[in-house]
Amino acid sequence: MIVALVACGDNLVIVDSAATQSGSRLKLSWYQYADGARELASRIKFFDAVRDETCVAMPWTGGATYCTPGVISDFSGNRYARTVFTTADCTAKVGAAASPVSHFIEDELVNGQAHLSHYYRSGPVAKPQPRQTYDLRDGVCAGPFDVTGAFVYFELGLELPKSQLAEITRTELGTRSRLGFTVDTSLDGMRIWVGYYDHGLETTCQLEYREDSAIVCAPSNAYDVDYFRDAQCTQPTLSVASSRPEPRFATRHSLQTDCTSYFRVGSRVESPLFERFGEQCLASTAPLDERQYSVEEPLVLPVLELEYVETPGRRLQDVVGVHGDTTTPSVGLFDTVTGVRCRASGFSTDIRCMPTRRAAREAYTDSTCDTQQLVTELRTGSCDGPYDDFAQSQFEIYKIGAPVEATLYLKTTDARCVPYISPAGYTQFHLVGPPVTTEFFPPATLVVDP
Repeated sequence: MIVALVACGDNLVIVDSAATQSGSRLKLSWYQYADGARELASRIKFFDAVRDETCVAMPWTGGATYCTPGVISDFSGNRYARTVFTTADCTAKVGAAASPVSHFIEDELVNGQAHLSHYYRSGPVAKPQPRQTYDLRDGVCAGPFDVTGAFVYFELGLELPKSQLAEITRTELGTRSRLGFTVDTSLDGMRIWVGYYDHGLETTCQLEYREDSAIVCAPSNAYDVDYFRDAQCTQPTLSVASSRPEPRFATRHSLQTDCTSYFRVGSRVESPLFERFGEQCLASTAPLDERQYSVEEPLVLPVLELEYVETPGRRLQDVVGVHGDTTTPSVGLFDTVTGVRCRASGFSTDIRCMPTRRAAREAYTDSTCDTQQLVTELRTGSCDGPYDDFAQSQFEIYKIGAPVEATLYLKTTDARCVPYISPAGYTQFHLVGPPVTTEFFPPATLVVDP
């Protein structure tokens, strides 16, 4: 639930050092709305006014983060044209791309995450083309990997020194409450709020729903528990790859409630392992390169409320997080017409403040699968939180209606008509109403700070 705050009220305390702003070099991008509301377009993508190009905050070897050009950052992650090695000692290298590009980036995988190390201009097509390639992974030259023909390989030109890139530093800010903030800053004055920091557990954390729509900030570096050390599967045991950092927190997800619980990780253990398969608890083994830990007491997590700051004359209101006497900067927008949160999204260049949409699908209301009905399936676990009342099928958006009490049927791949049974046990179908046109939602324009 989101409730309103009055912008001038004494209960609204925003930490000034967490306020988001552009610097003289790194400029932020925003989605601007006609009523004066605006929404940050990205927390990692900037416009570099010195180099006159877009850049993305990326980790480099050595531990620093630099705003790096040539990186495409979107919903699918970060992508860039990278270098590969052509010798087994990882000394000779070329650039790999499906088509000609202006630059190549060299990286190394460290604990499964890419860290950049060099940035080169592209040269001419390499002759001869390599038949095998290698990569650096955790300091080891891995390979060889066969060339598939998906890439053309290029010689590397001049290197761009990382000293010419803008460095970005992450800081944990203390507040008067347990829950603090993480902010990214650069020497030119850029500052951007990027998330939460739990000073009680000394870790970054992310928001999750709990029972009765309560919101907690859960550790973002917790590991999933898959094993047990007793034949009844009552004593959870954490198994982590040796290449991963030493674990501090573990997590378990309940299929009965759709809730996730968090625990403190204890000491190393050596014992037989068991794994749950349905109702059975069976002996199991972990991969040889993993180490096991005991799972200790459950964590008490900080609770946070989402509220919107009531600004007169605006349809879209800023949503803030409130914990104790501390309030975060804006974490999104609330649409007072639809009554739900929204964020900039849409089709092609038509960007609007859209609510979260659930997938709509065709089902059948009869056992012979003759009568179709458009429905959406909502999770009803006690930790699933509130829904935003809208569903989508291809390019059509619908208002979610009443729950379906009768049995629904689906067609199998071999054309049988079978009743639908939720695999999780905590979902329910709802009817969807007539289509809602996209013009119903506020349009946005992408702008860059001057």
